[in-house]
Amino acid sequence: MVRIEQLLKTRKKLQEKYGNLEVGSNSNRVVSSPEEKFVLQVSKVIEKNLHKDTFNGSDLSREVHLSKSQLYRKLKAISGKSTAVFIRTVRLKKAKELLLSTTLNISEIAYAVGFKDPAWFSRVFREEFGIAPTEFRKGGELP
Repeated sequence: MVRIEQLLKTRKKLQEKYGNLEVGSNSNRVVSSPEEKFVLQVSKVIEKNLHKDTFNGSDLSREVHLSKSQLYRKLKAISGKSTAVFIRTVRLKKAKELLLSTTLNISEIAYAVGFKDPAWFSRVFREEFGIAPTEFRKGGELP
């Protein structure tokens, strides 16, 4: 029972660490584990295809040379997120960077990171970060 509890704790820590991994500033990082290398590779593929609003889990699995189910299992185990949610999270983190670094309006940023509908973008941005994109741009801080 203790061994199982320790495995669960370790898995939880792994998911917390890699579920909140920042994108964009990864080019200078020293990769310390296979999990981090995998998450960074997947994030780079997603960032490369951000402009494609049709980019999905099937496309991602093709790019990283894994089956859809294997990709889902690895991402779920490492980050605690499904493939679709992981892609959306990378898109939102890039949008967060763009909100702070550009003068593009919210709709333009939504389209730039692959969202078809700016209203949906605003809704999921609020869900992910707890603040609306317009409020975030004004204050620049997350709760």
